[in-house]
Amino acid sequence: GYAQALDGTWDDYRKATGRNGAKRSNFNDAAHFVGWYVDRSHRLAAIPKNDARAQYLAYHEGPTGYKRGMWRKKAWLINVADKVSTNTARYDAQLAACDGVRLASAGS
Repeated sequence: GYAQALDGTWDDYRKATGRNGAKRSNFNDAAHFVGWYVDRSHRLAAIPKNDARAQYLAYHEGPTGYKRGMWRKKAWLINVADKVSTNTARYDAQLAACDGVRLASAGS
């Protein structure tokens, strides 16, 4: 998953956040890392935080590689990023359905 970051990226995360003891194997640390990385990609490469496809590409290529378009020559990577986007849409729909159930049952 996302916490399989390069050592240098993980070190950047720990320095930037002051979470020096953060461990990739800790779910809370890994989740915090994901938020940090998405925000970083947004700031450095102007990628919308809710664009899972572009965020995935930037995660794989780094913000600079993403901006240079290095991913465009990697059909396999584009395919994986498209699957990430499809899964994101499916999860969004599932979450919306769950929220609707909760709202409906909360009112009865």
